[in-house]
Amino acid sequence: MGPDELEDTEQPLSARPTKARRADGDLVQSLNRAIAILEILSEGGCRLKDVSARANLPPSTTHRLLTTLEQKRLVRFDREENLWDIGSNCFAIGAGFLRRKHFMSIAVPRIECLALQTGATVSLGVLESGSILLVKQAKRLQTTPAVPPGSSLPVHATAMGKVLLASSSDLRPSASFGFGNLARLTDRTICDPSVLAKELHTVRAGGIAIDDEESMMGRRCIAAPIHNELGDCVAAVSVTDTSSQLTDEAVRNLSAQVAAAAAEITRSSGGYLRRKNSF
Repeated sequence: MGPDELEDTEQPLSARPTKARRADGDLVQSLNRAIAILEILSEGGCRLKDVSARANLPPSTTHRLLTTLEQKRLVRFDREENLWDIGSNCFAIGAGFLRRKHFMSIAVPRIECLALQTGATVSLGVLESGSILLVKQAKRLQTTPAVPPGSSLPVHATAMGKVLLASSSDLRPSASFGFGNLARLTDRTICDPSVLAKELHTVRAGGIAIDDEESMMGRRCIAAPIHNELGDCVAAVSVTDTSSQLTDEAVRNLSAQVAAAAAEITRSSGGYLRRKNSF
């Protein structure tokens, strides 16, 4: 049987047996329901009964869909709070926009320009599987302490991590923000969830996050958020240098440059900030 004959054997949906059409319809319905649940949870954690009510679905159906999504890490269940929330794989999937040629063609020249202006290492990062993934980097001085693109960094101890954590609608310190233990990397790492929560409120209010030798001694970092076309914070841009170069005065001066670079990438790629200090 040749290719032409194979094409002739394919049937349109309307010509398929009734059971096959019904199965296809059930699959589409389940997919639509799952997407509706993800949209609900994107606004913040919910109890099962609240998800069920908002999705207009029976609790048993809602629970079945949630457990299926949980298996794919698209949602997660906080047993302490008894809440369902968006899972880490949603961030990984959403981070795919960073691989678009259009976005990278906008972001790369801007971070290279910022590296040239500051003489420091400028990085672009996203949240993926509970860590910060460095997707691009521009480096001008070999003495600048940095880690290479493709590396994963802890969220709680990095400026980019704090920026992305601060974008969460829920800044309560329960369950260490869903990322397990807050490991101590240096004497300055914030390991107390309550202290970190307070820090994240400051980051959200100011629009800038600082890593003050919290991930590596002798290194400081400034980061600002990048927003997508929905107004969500989906990435961060950072400037990293030695502590001797990034003095308190330098941090104050460079913070505006980092924020401006992030805002320019946001605008040029079609994104926007929903409202001031909302991330």
